[in-house]
Amino acid sequence: MTAQDDHFYRQGLRISNLWQDKNLKYVERIGTKAIAEGNWYPIIYKVMAMLYRKQKRYTEEAKVLELGIQRNQKNPGVAKRDFAKRLVRVQQLIESSKC
Repeated sequence: MTAQDDHFYRQGLRISNLWQDKNLKYVERIGTKAIAEGNWYPIIYKVMAMLYRKQKRYTEEAKVLELGIQRNQKNPGVAKRDFAKRLVRVQQLIESSKC
């Protein structure tokens, strides 16, 4: 594991723990920083998407999910599939909120 991988892994753990503790202010701060640094760990994008959904910030949720899909192209796990499903749903929410 490289130093960068270790750093990104620790960011993922931290954001997950902050989410569980309902410390939403720091979730957004750490998540935004992690994304800006190029973190590709799916937990970052999952938690940020949940945060934006909770706050009804659907456009931001869609953007973070799209970026999560891009950054997880090489990930053989279910993250891309789950993000794609969630993206379809948030796009429906965006459309229905325009009415």
